[in-house]
Amino acid sequence: MTDYSNAIISFVLCLCLIPGLKRLALRFGLTDHPSDRKHHEGQIPVCGGIAIFIASVSVWLLSATQLTPAKISFFLAGFLLLILGLVDDLLDIPSRWRLIFQAIAALLLVYVGNITLVYFGDLLGVGQPIRLGEGWSTLATVFCVIGIVNALNMIDGLDGLAGGLTLIALFWYLLIAITIQESAVASVILLFMGAVAGFLVFNMRYPGHRKASIFMGDAGSTLLGLFLAFLSIRLTQGAGHPEHRLPPINAVWILGLPTLDTLSLMLRRIMRGRSPFSADRDHLHHIILRAGFSVEQTVWILFAIAAAFGAIAYFSWRQAVPEYILFISAWVVFFVYTFAQMHAWRLMRWLKSLSANR
Repeated sequence: MTDYSNAIISFVLCLCLIPGLKRLALRFGLTDHPSDRKHHEGQIPVCGGIAIFIASVSVWLLSATQLTPAKISFFLAGFLLLILGLVDDLLDIPSRWRLIFQAIAALLLVYVGNITLVYFGDLLGVGQPIRLGEGWSTLATVFCVIGIVNALNMIDGLDGLAGGLTLIALFWYLLIAITIQESAVASVILLFMGAVAGFLVFNMRYPGHRKASIFMGDAGSTLLGLFLAFLSIRLTQGAGHPEHRLPPINAVWILGLPTLDTLSLMLRRIMRGRSPFSADRDHLHHIILRAGFSVEQTVWILFAIAAAFGAIAYFSWRQAVPEYILFISAWVVFFVYTFAQMHAWRLMRWLKSLSANR
């Protein structure tokens, strides 16, 4: 079977799994309830993450010629976060315990799969790339994995948003894997793209499907966050000439929207004396909604922003734009975005003018 046929199988398998999983979720109370922060109607089954995991990993295992340490480490870490997410969806685990288990998942990648963040590139423009020693590289890997996992989890607030952002990031990673001739990585990316696309059939809003009939839950968002972290490290690290791998700062740009929104929001919560993991309605998608855009319009606006960040990452890499320029630009974007968020009423007024004129 070709890689594309495996992706199609993963897509169809996810489609077939979801109806049965929805019935089980309703039976065992694995549902999301409306609240002051959630405005969906009724109890929505939270089992999309299970379907994505089973569909992608089962096809990955069946099509794999051998089980490498990297694959084993991802299966173990992914299963751990899946179980953690399911328990969290049912019982609402305190944030400190979530962080502990996410750190364990990251350490599984490091010590079982040798998936480690060592090379950071020439971020300072001095002609000397930044490299970390063993202890610091392990700490950096744990921080990276936890950061990406929580970034995707925290931005999962609208129908189709987290799944769509994942698909966009996977598209750019697929192009990169094909460009550097990492056929095995490209094959796995296609599998996950197929599973996520199958989930979005039930989760996206489109003509004839006015609202999500299933959510991925914390189990799904943390699993997909782990896979994006796994790919980010896999495609930016390793032996060989630097042109045969993606500079780490370009991976930051590919994941720019969820990372930017989460870091900015956590910073502002800390400045207000609150827990960085406390819930609120200050995400970018909340501001766009309050400006008068519909859920569908808001999701597509964010998709466009995420696609633009990915395009900057890919084409700047292909054009050999110095890493320090992207590094400085990322900080500029972060501070501008944070300033805009701290003056959200002005941002809303500007967005409302756009909404009124559209």
